[in-house]
Formats: sequence, structure tokens, C-alpha cells
Amino acid sequence: MQAITSNDDPIHRATQTISAGEQFIHQTGSEVHQLEEQLKKAEESMAYLTDKVIMYRYRWLEEHYRADNLERHMPSDIHVPDLAQIPLNTPSPGFSEEFLAWDST
Repeated sequence: MQAITSNDDPIHRATQTISAGEQFIHQTGSEVHQLEEQLKKAEESMAYLTDKVIMYRYRWLEEHYRADNLERHMPSDIHVPDLAQIPLNTPSPGFSEEFLAWDST
């Protein structure tokens, strides 16, 4: 009988194919695992950025609302005196008929 040691042996070739197939499956599994980790990181980043967008959008809306109210209730042609110009213990101005009268001239 002849010893089977040749690489042309069908059993030996099938064994090599299986190990190559196992290597392919292992590589594919490794790539799938890497993709799953990348997807997880991307989802975490997306959740973080979504929270930031919501937070800054609310901040922008608040600032816009404040600025709109300020423009509406205190137009730019109104001048408020500096508090340092008003002496301490000065009485508030009284409302007299002269003050409230319409200047018709």
C-alpha cells in the first residue's frame, strides 16, 4: 500500500477548504463585530449631539424671546438714566396735571 501524503489528496484539500472557510467566517465575524462597535459609537454620538441641539435650540429661543420682549417694551429711542446720576434719597417725581397734560403747541 501507498502512504497518502500528497497535497492532491481529496481529503487533505477538503480540510484546507474548511480551514480557509473557517478563517473567512472568523474574518467576517470580526468585521461584523467592528461594524457593530462603530454603529454603537455612532448612535452614542448621535444621541449626545441630539441632546446638545435641543439644549442650544431652547437657549436660542429663550434669548430670542427676551430680545423680542426688550425691543417691544423698551424701544431703542428710550433713554434710561444712569443710577449714579440720581442722588440718594431723592423723592420720586410727582404726577401733576401739568405733567400729564398734552402739549398742544
